[in-house]
Amino acid sequence: MECRLWVAPDGKVAKQSYQGTHPITRAPGLVENLLSDYRPEGPLLMPHQISRRVDGQEVMTVTLDAIEVNPKLDPEAFKKPPQ
Repeated sequence: MECRLWVAPDGKVAKQSYQGTHPITRAPGLVENLLSDYRPEGPLLMPHQISRRVDGQEVMTVTLDAIEVNPKLDPEAFKKPPQ
C-alpha cells in the first residue's frame, strides 16, 4: 500500500493518508490518521491519540493512557489451545 506522511518541523508525524475502505460500509475512500499527544515512552516519543477519518468523516478516535515499550511477555500466551 502506498501512503503519504505529513511530518511537522519538530519531526513528529502529524498525519498519514492512503486509499482504503470505510470500516463499516467497506466503501473505498481516502483514509487519514491524525496523530497527536506525543509523550516520551522510554527512549521513544509516541503518539497517545490517533483519530481516523474516511473521506473527511471521523470514524474513530483512540486515546492511549500509557504505552509499554518491549514488555516481558509470557510465551504461554502464544501457545495454541488444545483441540
